[in-house]
Amino acid sequence: AREWQTLTLITTNRPLLEQDTTKITEAERFRILELPVAMPPNMMEVGKQIGDIMEANYGLAGKKFIRWVIDNKDYVQQVLDFYFDEFKQHVDDSKRFWVSCGAIAFAAATITAKANLFHVQLDPLHKWFVDVIKKDRKSVV
Repeated sequence: AREWQTLTLITTNRPLLEQDTTKITEAERFRILELPVAMPPNMMEVGKQIGDIMEANYGLAGKKFIRWVIDNKDYVQQVLDFYFDEFKQHVDDSKRFWVSCGAIAFAAATITAKANLFHVQLDPLHKWFVDVIKKDRKSVV
């Protein structure tokens, strides 16, 4: 084949080519490209630090986010509609999935800022996302 389609990336602890041959056909085996990745020396320490932070803050942001959404549902709907309309104007109906995903992501980022959870600079992300959805789908994926 001269081009790749439906490219899938996965990560495993055991190489796919070492799997039982009854689980992977010969044709599938010929299409597997495996790249071993070595763990950085301090990865366990970094992982533990991240785990400790997550455990100490588990559930706090989610509760605050949901409470803000419930208390401001009309505003949330306005923000969703705004971003949906904003992104839709740049593309045709074939990109409606991307438009919906973008609207939800940008509304969520707006809500997190309003709820004082964290702030994201939306202007550069907005420009980037519009550029992405304007491109041909084959060049995006």
